[in-house]
Amino acid sequence: MKEAGINEFIFIVGYLGDKIQDFVKSKYPEIKAHYVHQIDRQGVGHAIRLTRTIVNQDDVFVVLGDTICEYNIQEVVDSPFSMIGVRKVDDPRDFGVAEIGEDGFISRVVEKPQIPKSNMALVGVSKIQETEHMFQCLESNIREGLRSHGEFSLTDALDCMIKMGSKFKSFKVENWFDCGRKETLLESNATLLKNLEQQPIRMNLKIQ
Repeated sequence: MKEAGINEFIFIVGYLGDKIQDFVKSKYPEIKAHYVHQIDRQGVGHAIRLTRTIVNQDDVFVVLGDTICEYNIQEVVDSPFSMIGVRKVDDPRDFGVAEIGEDGFISRVVEKPQIPKSNMALVGVSKIQETEHMFQCLESNIREGLRSHGEFSLTDALDCMIKMGSKFKSFKVENWFDCGRKETLLESNATLLKNLEQQPIRMNLKIQ
């Protein structure tokens, strides 16, 4: 993200968040970093709502901390449209799902639908230009208690934005490693280590 010209970051942290803060300060002292503590874990939408006073009306790039995927960040940053990353999956019921038109624009997003109308899953990477609309939708959902599966989701806010007239274009990612669950975390770790072993320059990894 730094290589794409992004130099200001907001890290939303919780339990053991001080370790993330120490890591960022040690490895990336040159970036402008903010740290927001989500004490009451009520979902991704609630977490992003906490950043409003820092973001103001600037464009934002939202990346979930438990997902790793391969895509051209520069193309997404340079796009004139708001963008949402997607990937085709066999069973989309465990993910946010995007319904996409032939022009590539998204008509609707739904969080973990029981009867999906699409198999294009949201990978947890979004570029959002109309941030004022995003925060309005987040505020409205939280005020009205609109939860999906017990949490305030970003997906519901994005769908609210689409209904307000915001336009989102989809972009497909290549490899996608979902590290939100133990079984996928172990599988992703094994794949990434294998990829590192195939590189000409090897890295020493210290696992704590």
